[in-house]
Amino acid sequence: MSLHPSTPRLAPVPAARSARTGLTFWLAALAAFVTLVLAASPVAAQNGTVTVTPGAATLTNEDRDIVLDLAHAHLAEIESAQLALEKSKNDSVRKFAQRLIDEHQAAQTELQQLAQAKSIKLPEEATLVHKTLSTAMRLLSGETFDHQYVTRMGINDNQRTVELLQKAQAGAKDADIRAHAARMLPVIQEHLGAARQLNGQKLG
Repeated sequence: MSLHPSTPRLAPVPAARSARTGLTFWLAALAAFVTLVLAASPVAAQNGTVTVTPGAATLTNEDRDIVLDLAHAHLAEIESAQLALEKSKNDSVRKFAQRLIDEHQAAQTELQQLAQAKSIKLPEEATLVHKTLSTAMRLLSGETFDHQYVTRMGINDNQRTVELLQKAQAGAKDADIRAHAARMLPVIQEHLGAARQLNGQKLG
């Protein structure tokens, strides 16, 4: 349908600007979806006692889920940081990412030892939701990537991990899981603080 002759025409938006705006909107929508999924995800099983392999100790389903959630959190942080090393040219962002790789790999190694003692098989890769976000992040570059990495993965992911560790420390029935959470909580809180500090800097 043609416009009325008196209707003013809008100036065209440059293609590059339009693409960046569209991608930023898509990332924001994806982040909202991720938040909803994380908030709505039910516990894998109702509270009770899970008997694992013959002769192994028993864990509550809630404790088992905490271990699995922590493993997914470590894997997500490692994968995100590796992407940051690949994409970012900012020295501060790269230093932050390398720190996360080193310390989350150490945490995952410790968690793997705990899981073996409890006869729990840990996941080998991050969740599909996180992989989807990582795929979207690969489309970004420069200051836009750095900002999105620091806010969505540096701050948001570490905030969720802090909350998970606090839950484990306060509510896990298994003493080894509580001890692991107590050791890791100050480390992840430092990551969160470092991410917030980065977010206050000009990354361009």
